[in-house]
Amino acid sequence: MKRESRAPLIVAVVLVLLPVLYVGSYLALVEPADRLTVIAIIFMKRRPPSNYRTQGEWESVFFWPLE
Repeated sequence: MKRESRAPLIVAVVLVLLPVLYVGSYLALVEPADRLTVIAIIFMKRRPPSNYRTQGEWESVFFWPLE
């Protein structure tokens, strides 16, 4: 009896977990903006401050598809 390969199962599990980890890490790093901040940014046409806890620049690039 020949044993079946488990590689396709492992690849499928990893491919399903990647989007979950991506969205989960976004939700862990993002801080919701206040309504007054959003309104002020719209009327003043200024660049919004960073919405992330780490205040870095890479988050806005990495999580661009979710925003």
